[in-house]
Amino acid sequence: MKRFQFRLQTLLDHRKAREEELLGELAVLRREELEETLRLEKLSARFEKARHRYDDALRRCSDPAELFRHETYSLSLLDDIAVQKLTIEAVAERVNAKLGQVVEAMQQRQVLDTLRNNQRQAHIASEQRLEQNALDEMANVRYARDPRRSNAGRLTERGVKPRPISIPDERGHDRNV
Repeated sequence: MKRFQFRLQTLLDHRKAREEELLGELAVLRREELEETLRLEKLSARFEKARHRYDDALRRCSDPAELFRHETYSLSLLDDIAVQKLTIEAVAERVNAKLGQVVEAMQQRQVLDTLRNNQRQAHIASEQRLEQNALDEMANVRYARDPRRSNAGRLTERGVKPRPISIPDERGHDRNV
């Protein structure tokens, strides 16, 4: 049986490698997104602590300089939180763009995989057909070589097929005897 060889195998290998590369890049971006989300949670926790300290300072009637410091710190944390949210949105957009590239690469690879599988099935069917034809041909040759059989499937006395004799009749037509 002839071995199947996909002519576009190098292209398929290239597309698989590209897909794996894009999946690696997507994993890095998702890790970055997770880190930025954790950073936002830490900033939010720090803001909550700062707000509680500010509320405590207000209840204690602290001096205005201390209140101003607490308020300024809380406002700077709010600014940091806003910037962090924008950073997370930017990273999320990059993740979505990379995800689109991964999906496109997967589709391109799957097209080639489907083509390869279809060609493999066609190759197998063709090889099976050739093998069956060879077996049929061998059976026909063996059957034809059997001297005891005639074309009509009857055996003669000596195992030889009789030849028909044609004799013309009165009208000139051949008549087999």
